[in-house]
Amino acid sequence: MANISLTASMRSNLLSLQKTNSLMDLTQERLSTGKKVNSAIDNPSSFYTARSLNNRANDLDALLDSMGQGIQTIKAATTAIETATSFLEQAKAVANQTLETAQPVIARVKTEQELLAAVNSGQKGFIVLENDITMSDNQNIVLSDGQSLVGARFFDKTASQTTLNFNYDMAEDVAMESPIHVGNDTVISDLNINFLSNTRNNLGGDIVKEGGVIFVKNKKNVKVQNIDIKIDTSNANKQAAFYGVFSESGNVLVAGNLNITGTAALDRGIYSINGQLDVNDAKVNLSKLNMGIIASLDSEINVNGKSNICFKDTSLNLCAMAGSSINLNNDSCVNIATGYMIYTSHEDVCLNVNDNSQLNGDSDRFIYLSSGGNTKININDSAVLNVKESIASYSTAAVDLQINSSAASINLDVAMDRFNFSSVLGAQITTQDGTYTLDNNVDDELLNSANLAANGSLDVDKKAGFDAETIAMFADFEAYMAANNNAETDNNIENLEQFSDILNQYDDLIDDAKYKGVNLLKNETLKIKFNETGDAFLDVVGKDISAANIGLTTTEWITAEDVSRSIGELTSAIGQLRAFSGELGNNYSIVMNRQDFTENLINILTEGSDKLTLADMNEESANMLALQTRQQLAINALSLASQASQGVLKLF
Repeated sequence: MANISLTASMRSNLLSLQKTNSLMDLTQERLSTGKKVNSAIDNPSSFYTARSLNNRANDLDALLDSMGQGIQTIKAATTAIETATSFLEQAKAVANQTLETAQPVIARVKTEQELLAAVNSGQKGFIVLENDITMSDNQNIVLSDGQSLVGARFFDKTASQTTLNFNYDMAEDVAMESPIHVGNDTVISDLNINFLSNTRNNLGGDIVKEGGVIFVKNKKNVKVQNIDIKIDTSNANKQAAFYGVFSESGNVLVAGNLNITGTAALDRGIYSINGQLDVNDAKVNLSKLNMGIIASLDSEINVNGKSNICFKDTSLNLCAMAGSSINLNNDSCVNIATGYMIYTSHEDVCLNVNDNSQLNGDSDRFIYLSSGGNTKININDSAVLNVKESIASYSTAAVDLQINSSAASINLDVAMDRFNFSSVLGAQITTQDGTYTLDNNVDDELLNSANLAANGSLDVDKKAGFDAETIAMFADFEAYMAANNNAETDNNIENLEQFSDILNQYDDLIDDAKYKGVNLLKNETLKIKFNETGDAFLDVVGKDISAANIGLTTTEWITAEDVSRSIGELTSAIGQLRAFSGELGNNYSIVMNRQDFTENLINILTEGSDKLTLADMNEESANMLALQTRQQLAINALSLASQASQGVLKLF
């Protein structure tokens, strides 16, 4: 350009056009970016001020996200508190319902006179023996409905087990005599009971003198637990038969420990006639008895849970008569050391071994069927029947012994005569003659001495299938009983299990109330910042509201006072939850208000920044239109200015 000479008018028009183009570039940038200040060059003051405002807005926007997560954490806690309060209200309803029927302690007695006075009062509740008592000769106890007889250890596990002594002379004209008559809804617990019969040996007639140390007739909801019964009828006439627990048309639950020991030929253990008797999670030891457990006249005896029943020096152990059944369920175990394992009489009796239960016998004989027929022994699920036999069983008719699961097993060292064995396909029966597996060609096979080919080559272990504990029991029954006489006292009022389940669910809910790793209901703290410098914040302080930490410490319901204490604890706990919910609600409101303020402040900061940097699009559009017009005019002016220089061309 320096070597080219332009006229003054052309140079003037050229400079005007260049300025117009420069302004058009600036206007186009503003139109495309929407900002009038795009860099510090455009306006240093506005640019840096706007950047500062935008940076603070961005910082607050990040805090806004944190506030939102804090709000969610608080909401998770308050929602959990609402549900937890419902759990506690439900538990309180259970406690209130229980309180309506809970039995109080009506008397603590030390003498026979105090005991009989408490019994004769007819009041519902617990009568507690605080020391040993010996009753007058032939004196019995008749409990009313709702009266319970317990030893001092029922309430105080450090106390010694108290003893109740009875001395009886059998009257010739009385067919049934019993020292303790039980009413509906009663508990007999934590007692040693000694029954001594000095029955004269001159009883006449054909009446069998029977009785039960604990006698239940037409009564429901009777619990017998942690009882030691000693029956001494060694001086009795041969017609005198006594039972440890006698239930006629009743509903009896045996729990904890039950030890029954006899001395004479007709002493017996547990008897249920025309009723139901359940043994739940119990240790039952029966020794020196004529008969052990007896179900008669359509009765049902169920051995449930991890119950363990041991027999020693008993002639007839498991006895089922006249349409009755004995059922071993839920991992229960029965060990029989002497006598007949199974005794049946009359028709339609059944023994079922179910659910991983075991029936083990190291006894003299396997089964004694005295009369009738249709006797069934069913081995179900993964149950096991182990029998060691040295003497052939006695039976007047065939007995059906059936395996109903291929996972079950029967191990027998017993003669096959008079037994009908049937099984599902693939099951095994181990006998003196060998091990037999049913083939897959038929649905059932009948195995007995007629069609079993005795090969004699398989030496069956006479302890086959017995575990170490069972073998130890057979070796030393008394030591085994002592080692297993350690069940905890089950002295809970009805509904405590339901109450405990609710509190367990409550604690599980509290553990699950966390949000992003923070649980305000487990004493954790949530810090929520409100500004970018961190000097404005809120600490949402949590609280441990698990059951134990809000005062729900009563875990046993023994008396009405215990239930009332639980209700008081629940009332206080519900109040604590409501107060804490109010605290969280207040924190929630604070965070929500700060969240709203922060959102508005971000808008204000962004708006202030925009006012410094954003272009007026209407103005910039008008400027562009004016510049385009100006550009066209400048081009035309430059063209006119150049025409004067073009005149020289005409000279050539």
